[in-house]
Amino acid sequence: MRSILLALCVIGILAGPIAGAGPPAPRALAPRALAPRASEAPRGAVAQGDVSPGAATPSGIPLEELEATVDAYVAEHLGVSSPGAAVVVLHAGEIVLSKGYGFADLAQGVPVDPAGTVFEYGSVSKLLVYITLMRLVEQGRIALEDDIRTYLPEGTLRRLRYDEPVTFLDVMNHQTGFEEVLFDTVLSPPGPRPTYAEAIRDAQPEQVYPPGTLSAYSNYAVALAAWIAQGLLAEQDPAWGAFDAYVQQTILEPLGMADAVADLGLSGRTDLGARRARGYVAGPNGFSPGPWSDIPLYPVGGAVGTAEDLARLVQALLPPDGEPSPLFGRRETLDTLLSPTLVMASDLGFAHGFIVWDGSERTLGHGGNTAAFSAQLNIVPESRFGVVVLANAAGEMALTSGLTDLLLGRQEGPGPADGVALPAAEEVSGVYIAARRMHNTFLRLYGYLGLLSVEAAGPDRLRLRLGGDAGTYRQVAPYQYERVGAEGDLFQYNFSRISFERQDGRTVRMSGDFVPLAPGSVPWLRAQLALGVLSAGSLLVGPAVAGAVVARRRRRGLSGPAWALLGLAWALVANNGILVLRMLADNYRSWLEVRPQIWLNVALGASCALACVLVARRWRSERRVPIGEGALAIAAIVFLALLLGWGFFQLLY
Repeated sequence: MRSILLALCVIGILAGPIAGAGPPAPRALAPRALAPRASEAPRGAVAQGDVSPGAATPSGIPLEELEATVDAYVAEHLGVSSPGAAVVVLHAGEIVLSKGYGFADLAQGVPVDPAGTVFEYGSVSKLLVYITLMRLVEQGRIALEDDIRTYLPEGTLRRLRYDEPVTFLDVMNHQTGFEEVLFDTVLSPPGPRPTYAEAIRDAQPEQVYPPGTLSAYSNYAVALAAWIAQGLLAEQDPAWGAFDAYVQQTILEPLGMADAVADLGLSGRTDLGARRARGYVAGPNGFSPGPWSDIPLYPVGGAVGTAEDLARLVQALLPPDGEPSPLFGRRETLDTLLSPTLVMASDLGFAHGFIVWDGSERTLGHGGNTAAFSAQLNIVPESRFGVVVLANAAGEMALTSGLTDLLLGRQEGPGPADGVALPAAEEVSGVYIAARRMHNTFLRLYGYLGLLSVEAAGPDRLRLRLGGDAGTYRQVAPYQYERVGAEGDLFQYNFSRISFERQDGRTVRMSGDFVPLAPGSVPWLRAQLALGVLSAGSLLVGPAVAGAVVARRRRRGLSGPAWALLGLAWALVANNGILVLRMLADNYRSWLEVRPQIWLNVALGASCALACVLVARRWRSERRVPIGEGALAIAAIVFLALLLGWGFFQLLY
């Protein structure tokens, strides 16, 4: 459950941890059982005496103390949040620390090597898409204000609700308005992969927000932009007919990223498979192997490589002042790429796809998660400082985000405003839901598993709760809050600042991509849950109750139509129970895999409705309504209504 909450509520995450089949688990690893183990003589590492005197990280750590500080921090979390990690730190565009910690493979005892161990980059891969788009802008092939629909074949986007243009900049700011989509986005375990065009068609979401109005992180939108880029590039050079081929030939290889590829399929690089880290999922009893997976929309999260490979990309993003980047023909293009495009009231937002990080200096970056790996890349353009942290554990934050915080610091907040009247915290209290969520099919239920509670904890204080985590905030400006305490990883490593947007005296959104639930929604949701449990429970115990009545009281049992209704309803409950359990175990599935159960729902639901009609006709002929049959019919009708309302009969789109 926690993995689902993290997947839906933390921006920048490609795919939450996926529970699935894998090889037999190695010996359970107790918390804190691993000691930090640095790879021997890491390539690119600089001796501590080689750093410039007085040089420090943006957070103020002297570079002479950098290695010892990182070692100590990693020691606290290694073996708890991840079995292994690779850390690369750059100062003035040069590597000053490159180390591996822990194990790339627990069963084999393989240590992590920052120069040789291959990790999955997750959504850090999107930076390659944004770089490609900016190259096309530089060449005059596209403009960021262009409507992406003009570059697509007629009828490609079948589920647009709004006529407003959807621009490339909307894609970079995650303001295309698309709902979240899970079906057909991840294959776990890997199987036959559809073509890129087929994946674009099969995974297409509905547009649920007007474009340009609300940030809701969208993997699909970025994949669509990469698909457009692929077509334009193929016109320029047939050798670039596949996006990964273009990235490989024009970005990765020229930068010397020799052990990086743009696709989880490894693009034929069998040598990388032998050095690929094993991914894990942390549990109360240690780490168990996470599933291998594949991503048909691979440009949004399919890149793999070493930590030092990513460091070379960081170097290309941090050339000396006035010098061009090897990524572009003109320095102005890089400067544009790293300039803000969407700034929220909390000073956080986007810079042409880069996520603004709340560092002590202006910081940009991107995180990434796959089924069993976590990643974080951050740059400080003005000081040419960079950090790369990779971990082989699902949903890891203590190392990826926590270590980044340690090195980059946090931006000093303004503090409570003197002489400024601050609105009461109660004005923004309520229950919020992630804007990034599914709006169609039964998967819309996932959004309600991660409701965010915002409660006033004083005139200028708020208490936020999501799942088992909580954060305390103080108001420093009207409707702007900074974190003063945290319980749990979610708030400790995210949401350092939050702000609320108000219109016409009501809150319309909270930073972090949350929107308020309509008043009365929570009681109604609880009522539906209670009705669902009560009706399903009644149908499940119905046979036992009916049998007991017949056996003990020798009364006439249920009629034939009533027995048929009971059997059909029981099968409907069982089918949906299995469906929900399957989706909770692995929420990224192919629609073809789920469709048979939905068709079975349709058949069983229609049969139940017909059985209800037959039962009612019998009552009419006998001019009596047996209590047992009446209760059964009511339970079946309520259950059918709930399934219909929540999309369990929806045959996708």
